[in-house]
Amino acid sequence: MKIDKIDEKLLALLENDASLTIKQLASHLHLSATPVHERIKKLKKAGIIESIKAQINRHKVGLGMMIICEVSMDSHTQESIDRFEKEVGKLNEVVECLHVSGQHDYILKVVLPDMNSYRELLMQKLSKIPAVGNVNSSFVLHELERKQYFKPTP
Repeated sequence: MKIDKIDEKLLALLENDASLTIKQLASHLHLSATPVHERIKKLKKAGIIESIKAQINRHKVGLGMMIICEVSMDSHTQESIDRFEKEVGKLNEVVECLHVSGQHDYILKVVLPDMNSYRELLMQKLSKIPAVGNVNSSFVLHELERKQYFKPTP
């Protein structure tokens, strides 16, 4: 599906605030509600809009620590990769998992309440996944505002 300027503006509005109603979106786009609703349906059907979610303040729910874990595997067989991804998918603490090229094989974004929770995750869960060779951890000191894929146009 090819997206036009109206779709781009609609996507920017939704990325910025997914709680906007169809009526509010229509007002911003200078359209009536029906075409806006149809555009959203088409964007969902095309897989461009995967889901609409709430953005949770992790600090306010007791998840004040964010860690970036760079994982290197000892084995790169398809079986090892599949097993690792399946096991990491079960870990609620891991909010993002990226299979990457370069020095490491995976980058994990982990959120936890405290250092003891991280130690437990590392020692009792991550290090016990077969083929995990090394885990290098960086502790996030400050998180900048997340960028949007589409920027609102004036």
